[in-house]
Amino acid sequence: MHLAEMDPAHRRLALGAMRAVAGADGDEDPRERELLEAASALLGVDAPAALEPEALRAAALPAEAAERVVQAAIFAAMMDGRVAPEEVALVNAFAAAAGVDEPRVRNLAQLAKGHTRLLWLD
Repeated sequence: MHLAEMDPAHRRLALGAMRAVAGADGDEDPRERELLEAASALLGVDAPAALEPEALRAAALPAEAAERVVQAAIFAAMMDGRVAPEEVALVNAFAAAAGVDEPRVRNLAQLAKGHTRLLWLD
């Protein structure tokens, strides 16, 4: 399932997670803002405020939609060309709240630590 195929309410959750991750390091980079604006336009929903992990838990998304939300958060973490520990922590919190065991979350942590060889092996 592509984000555009998701229920509009689930798309808003994905964009909210992306916004939260984009600002987790204290700085929403222009590339991150552009990503959010483009995703909002593409998905046909207004870009919401930053989402808290508990809101994702409360939404009780179907497994596939929850996985897509977490993957969108991962993408937002990498958009500015660096992955901050705060972004990794928030993506982990979203994955835990959504009940998603996504291998790419572990890969994101490796990337944040500069362990690119481990990332490629994994």
